[in-house]
Amino acid sequence: VAPFTMYGLLLLAVFVAPICEEVLFRGFLFAGFMRAMPVAYAAILSAFIFAAAHNDLASFPVLFCIGLLLAFVRWRTRSLWPSILLHLLNNAWSAVSILLVLHGVLHV
Repeated sequence: VAPFTMYGLLLLAVFVAPICEEVLFRGFLFAGFMRAMPVAYAAILSAFIFAAAHNDLASFPVLFCIGLLLAFVRWRTRSLWPSILLHLLNNAWSAVSILLVLHGVLHV
């Protein structure tokens, strides 16, 4: 049961989470903030909320930087799809790394 649960969660993290998170953080929050403040402030605030929402203090700096990058991509391309794709690729990289460690291919 546990391996199937783990694989299912990783699949959700790779394919579902990027879509949901990009719609919320870049499609809704970032876009809304841009109506009320300069784009740089909107990017910083949405990245801060994105990082805080993951509830992982150790990963906060990295998640904040990822949030900034994804906001910049969303702003520059005027589309959610490139940020969804980048988010998906980031999560896929992490999922593959987790699987390689669990199967003994990589050692931490």
